[in-house]
Amino acid sequence: MSDFTYEIDENSPVHVVDERGNVYLQMAKYKWNGKGDFKLGIRQFYSNAEGDRLGKGISFLTDNGPHDLCHALLEDGFGNPDEIVELAKSGRSDIMGAFAKYLADETDNTKIDEYIDAYKNSSTKEDEDDMYDPEEILE
Repeated sequence: MSDFTYEIDENSPVHVVDERGNVYLQMAKYKWNGKGDFKLGIRQFYSNAEGDRLGKGISFLTDNGPHDLCHALLEDGFGNPDEIVELAKSGRSDIMGAFAKYLADETDNTKIDEYIDAYKNSSTKEDEDDMYDPEEILE
C-alpha cells in the first residue's frame, strides 16, 4: 500500500465534534493525494507528543449527503433544541424564516400550544431541576 497525503481546506470551517482522551473526531473538508475537489468528511485523529495522526473516517460521496445526515440526526432526536435555535438565530436566518412562515401560516393555535408543551416536556432541554448543587452533595 502506497503512502497517501491529505489536505484540509483552509477556507472552510473545521470542527472537533467528539473527543475522549487523546482521540478526537474532526469534521472538515479534505482532499486526498492532491486530487479532485475537497469533500466534507469526519475523521478520527490520535494526539501524542509528536503531533496528530490521522485515523479512519468517512467522506461524503455527494453534496447532499451532509444534509441527509443532518436531517436523520434531527429526526432521531439528536441536537439540543435551545442550541439549535441559538445557532439558527445567529447564523441561519433562512431556518428562522422557515419557522416564522410555518407558524404564521398555522391557523390552528392549538398546534402551536402542542409544540410549546412538547418543548417543555423535552428530555433534551436543559432543566434547572436537573442541575446539582455541589454543597448539597457534599453535606
